[in-house]
Amino acid sequence: MAKLSYRRLPKTVSILFYLANSIFLQAAIEVPLSKSALNDSIDSDTAVSSISLSAADDALSSGLYSIAERFYRNALENERLTKSIRQNVLIKLTACYLNSGQKAKAIETIGQVKAPFPDRYYLIKSLLHYNDKEYLKAEQYYNSIAEAKLSSEDTPWFYLISGLILHTKNDEKAESLFQTALAHCFSNNQKAHFETIIFQAEIEKEQPNDDLALELKQKSNDFQGQAVGFQFARQYIIVLSQLKKKDEAIKVIEEQLNLLSENSTTDREKLLLLTGKIVGPDSGKGNLALNNLLLEGSNAEL
Repeated sequence: MAKLSYRRLPKTVSILFYLANSIFLQAAIEVPLSKSALNDSIDSDTAVSSISLSAADDALSSGLYSIAERFYRNALENERLTKSIRQNVLIKLTACYLNSGQKAKAIETIGQVKAPFPDRYYLIKSLLHYNDKEYLKAEQYYNSIAEAKLSSEDTPWFYLISGLILHTKNDEKAESLFQTALAHCFSNNQKAHFETIIFQAEIEKEQPNDDLALELKQKSNDFQGQAVGFQFARQYIIVLSQLKKKDEAIKVIEEQLNLLSENSTTDREKLLLLTGKIVGPDSGKGNLALNNLLLEGSNAEL
């Protein structure tokens, strides 16, 4: 699938431009690549719009999913979007929702994409079904992907889902595909996010061990205070629980709760749910955690 034909600015410039000038956000439209076309025939609103979509793509490839989501949602408000561009924006917005754990929104958004489908559509559908543990459907959509038609931005995701599907079959080649996916990541944020997905696959498929726990602990410390750091910490807690180290798991939960801001409602709910599962609803701490979850809970996708 060919990239949209707008002129790209350096990644940091395009993202920071919009963070500093959010009042000028306009819906994105296609802009010719040639510099002369930009100079001669593009008004200021269109130029700003092209930077919006460029910034969205850069944010997505950098693992800044909430920023990318904002830009893509804004782009979809433009009634002048061509069908092909709208299709691409919907698919990329789906990727933002999928990566930030908003499964219901991801399913709703991808459902708006109409045939004929680009290859990126099959890639995202494969990832969605894998996320739901529907491995057969994931593989069916995966088999519909023409790798040669994917953009460079899709390459790390293609290698990742390739490895994940093989991992479900206990195929040893999965590990080399995971390493290839990590090597093709566009940023440290994206690489860290991929690592959480790979660790989750290992946790679900393999027997937990102290080495895995230690690696997850180190990752959670390395990314402490970041969204991906919370994901590593949550996986670390799960592995500790599987290793029957409940006290250590609860200690990590308490540490993570202290790190969360008041706005981190969903993450707090996930930790309360873990507490209840680890110590049991009949214990005082578990009962309190589950009661707090019932009183404060707002997220249907835990």
